[in-house]
Amino acid sequence: LKLQQELEAKRRSLAAQLQSASGTARLALRLPSGQRVERKFEPTATLQEVYDWASCVAFLPENSDKGIEIPERFVLKTSFPARDLDEMDRTVDELKLSGTNILLAAIEDD
Repeated sequence: LKLQQELEAKRRSLAAQLQSASGTARLALRLPSGQRVERKFEPTATLQEVYDWASCVAFLPENSDKGIEIPERFVLKTSFPARDLDEMDRTVDELKLSGTNILLAAIEDD
């Protein structure tokens, strides 16, 4: 429970930093529940920044009433062609993510 509270505090803090969504590269994130959220990123934003946003999306003011739940551990994937997004230092532009739908999938414990 303490770990979960720490994670939630981290995500709330991150959400506060991410409120200003500027940029020209639009990304849509499909959640395990089927819900969809969008945000604009700078083309130079790294994949790590996209993961950071995905981890705290439930705590952003525009999503506060949507009942969004993000798994504790997850991976982001492209749908066509299907591939895991794991090159954290590459940019949105390099990974050609602008205008794409990204899937957020829970990582199941073995």
